[in-house]
Amino acid sequence: MQVPAGEGAVKVALSGASGNIASLLRGQLPRHGIDLRSAGWKPSIAPQHEGEDVMNGDLRNAAFVDRILEGVDRIRSTPSHNPTKVMRL
Repeated sequence: MQVPAGEGAVKVALSGASGNIASLLRGQLPRHGIDLRSAGWKPSIAPQHEGEDVMNGDLRNAAFVDRILEGVDRIRSTPSHNPTKVMRL
């Protein structure tokens, strides 16, 4: 994902931020002009870079999801590769 020429920063909400794929995305997206809000659950996550907005909570909680999505332009979900975990969400 790259910010289109002439546009300001795009704010992206990234769920599953404590996982393997999201951990890689968290390091790469800001290099492409993406303003990142990372959401994780277990284990709790901390910012990987300056300016990263981090939230820890449960995606089954509607109020938490509302807070994650507030002010974002796009969402990228990186669910667990374990189908049992995905189904519980």
